[in-house]
Amino acid sequence: MLQLILVFTLIVFFLVRKWDLSYALLLGSVLLGLLFGQSIVDLTQQGIATILDTETLRLMAAVLLIMVLGELLKAIASTERLVRSLEALIQDSRLILPIVPALIGLLPMLGGAMFSAPLVEGIGTNLKLRPEQKTYINYWFRHIWEYVLPLYSGLVLAGALLSIPLATLVPAQVPLTLGAIIAGVLFGLRQINPEKKEREPESGPASLWRSAGVLAFSIWPIVLVILLTLVFRIELALSLVVTILLAGLLHRLSLRTWGGILRQGLSPRMALLVIGVMLFKRMVEATGAASTIPAAFTSLGLPPQIVIFVVPFAAGLSTGMISAAVGISFPLLHPIIVGNAVHLNYAVFAFAGGFAGMLLSPLHLCLALTKDYFQAQWGPLYRMLVPSVAVVTAVAILLLFVLD
Repeated sequence: MLQLILVFTLIVFFLVRKWDLSYALLLGSVLLGLLFGQSIVDLTQQGIATILDTETLRLMAAVLLIMVLGELLKAIASTERLVRSLEALIQDSRLILPIVPALIGLLPMLGGAMFSAPLVEGIGTNLKLRPEQKTYINYWFRHIWEYVLPLYSGLVLAGALLSIPLATLVPAQVPLTLGAIIAGVLFGLRQINPEKKEREPESGPASLWRSAGVLAFSIWPIVLVILLTLVFRIELALSLVVTILLAGLLHRLSLRTWGGILRQGLSPRMALLVIGVMLFKRMVEATGAASTIPAAFTSLGLPPQIVIFVVPFAAGLSTGMISAAVGISFPLLHPIIVGNAVHLNYAVFAFAGGFAGMLLSPLHLCLALTKDYFQAQWGPLYRMLVPSVAVVTAVAILLLFVLD
């Protein structure tokens, strides 16, 4: 148990020192093996086995294809069309405020909150919102889908590490998204007075239908991936390939554009991250380190429910990344969450813990960028974030009993 605590602490330390997560996990895997008496030959064999493992290859394909889809959506200016169509469709600026970051949150791209920030800034200024209110709305509603959208790496990693199909995990986590929406309304929108814009003279039914069509055309790739993966239960990687090819054909992308999309999307860094996560999982299992966790916490008198929330929460808070929270903590919690049978309620609770930590972490890129953009203060911002996270956590606690 002490070896695990040491490795966990070192990984978090490396991440705080701005190491890449993949390097931190790879080094942590090696240290874990050495501390449990594995030789260099053993470590090499484990590394090769991890790279060649079918689960690793499937996960890597899914993650890289998600990155490719994100680059494709940027190339076809999907975000810009989405925003313009919303402005044409909705009169009440107060309603556009959460919808813009929420819809852009459907598009898997790094720092996506910055795409919606300028529009939220303009609308929020007209509504006389404080910087902290604008920051909260842009940040919070950007992340409401990550509990359920199979385009985000944290959710994909969670399913892979626990061997839970996304078609099973996603429906179980829908209440978390609903809780996040309710929290956002309560703490971000409730006190804002509505402001209605005058319709442009040419904004008749035909114009509104055109705007609705533009909106649908902006998000159809995301909808298609969700349908193929969750409704028809097609492998995520295959669903992404079909969607990417269809989008490319519909938009008649040139070979030069395709080249740019693939160069940016097929990131060696992300491939290495998948290898790091899966190697860490394998080393925790191979060394028998994970088997020491339940007994250790039992001896301390801590119930498993506290453990499976606090460990991912600490990882998320320390790193600001849900992929790190899942990648570090889920292999350690595997014996508790899975054991002789999968405890779906534990899996959801653990994910909620990691996500809660990430949402509150000042190291989270989206939070840091959004706060800086709107020049908000930490104190008033956290007075909205903390109770919002508490609402989602309360939903997760309820699911512990409902899903049991």
